[in-house]
Amino acid sequence: MKMLRILIVAENMSKKMGGEAGKIFKYFRKFRAMGHSVWIVCHHRVREELRNELTSDEFQSIQFTNDTSTQIFLWKISQLFPERIQDLFFNL
Repeated sequence: MKMLRILIVAENMSKKMGGEAGKIFKYFRKFRAMGHSVWIVCHHRVREELRNELTSDEFQSIQFTNDTSTQIFLWKISQLFPERIQDLFFNL
């Protein structure tokens, strides 16, 4: 089988958060076990968890992104609204 170069972009990669964030761990390790070259881009909020959970070689395959000032501002504004409004207008 030809070795693939795989980039996974996910908001979170976390065993603690569960759900979709937990699936990223499975994909990451499964693809690596198959001999593929895998990189992840995810949010910096999971950096310390990943630093503790992954080997140093695995951790080097992770790139982290930070929120922009606009994203932080919009999140703060969204907290003034009911959850359904947050989902419809801000979380998209």
